[in-house]
Amino acid sequence: MRPSPKLLLPGVFGAAIAEALLKDERVAVQTECVQVGSVPPLDPNEFLDDLKKTYVMKVQLVVHAGGAAASKADDEITFF
Repeated sequence: MRPSPKLLLPGVFGAAIAEALLKDERVAVQTECVQVGSVPPLDPNEFLDDLKKTYVMKVQLVVHAGGAAASKADDEITFF
């Protein structure tokens, strides 16, 4: 799988270009599915690996790996 265009093209203009590339890719996949007559099965591991790259908190990684999120009142931060 190629890296997300959003990761390769930072900035305001990069975001617009990335969205255009993603749209082109979606159209290509849709066209291929129509021509073949079926939709290929999705790989949940590929999706979960991409999702894991977006985690910023340690607890997200723990939960992703199947662990339980421990909650301590003194470690919590409240954002308003």
